[in-house]
Amino acid sequence: MAELETHGESTPPTTGFHRISIGHLVMGTAFLGLSVVWLLVAGLDLVDLRDAHWLLPLPWLVAGAVGLAATTLRGRFPAADRRTDRAD
Repeated sequence: MAELETHGESTPPTTGFHRISIGHLVMGTAFLGLSVVWLLVAGLDLVDLRDAHWLLPLPWLVAGAVGLAATTLRGRFPAADRRTDRAD
């Protein structure tokens, strides 16, 4: 295969950071938490369902805290799609 020529174009350095979808992060955290609650109640029988009234809201509270933290920290790191090179 022939190599592609870039004609003098340089690619910007990658930083390893990328913008995240906060909605996906929150729902993934909630799904993971609900899966753990299901595993504790139904799978391993470590928690009785009658005593799980304190356990069921925890995934939603943790997911909300993760969403707030992600929203707060979003502006602290530069986005990977922003270019910092300027023509002087």
